[in-house]
Amino acid sequence: MGVPDLFTCDWFNPEGSKTNTAKKDYEPIPLNAVVVKKWDNKTPPLEKQVVFVTNIDVKNPFVTFDRYDDRSLMENKLFREVKQNWHFEHPAKKTKEGVYIQTYMTMGMKALTTAFLKWQEDQLKLEALGKPSTWKMYRRKLKVLNRNKLIVFVDQHFGIFPSHEVFMLANVPVHDIAKELNITRDQVYTKYTKQPLAENP
Repeated sequence: MGVPDLFTCDWFNPEGSKTNTAKKDYEPIPLNAVVVKKWDNKTPPLEKQVVFVTNIDVKNPFVTFDRYDDRSLMENKLFREVKQNWHFEHPAKKTKEGVYIQTYMTMGMKALTTAFLKWQEDQLKLEALGKPSTWKMYRRKLKVLNRNKLIVFVDQHFGIFPSHEVFMLANVPVHDIAKELNITRDQVYTKYTKQPLAENP
């Protein structure tokens, strides 16, 4: 419920004090109130009832309430967290530049972390619903890129090669592999030794 023109407050002005109150054209800013009669569809007990005092319009008290609700999220989810968990109040250097760097770095890292956690939450929801997620598409891409590769071990050394090159170098017959890939065994050998297979003793 909105209560307009509850009272005025002389010190509530752009100067933040009573500096302008003696001027003839001074008009104190009227303060309004929003009385929260129900919270989560429940009527709170008298000692826990909430009243928001504000200088913004209260013709639609729900809009005003939502704005202050967002403000509480900023206070609790942003400011309190960066102070307690991100050492926001402890810049490396207590100078103007040091505070600027601390502010930008902390807020930037907080934003990136929040974005990642939100993305992660969305991916888990997609997987729970059986829908394709970015994770699944990424894993599928990796599988496509690596499914035709083999690891070859020689003593303490190893190498990862396309499977068709291993088969061709080992002289394992694979139907039409040279024709389909437009490559010969000699070309594969030259690729790794820089000399034709026929010249190898």
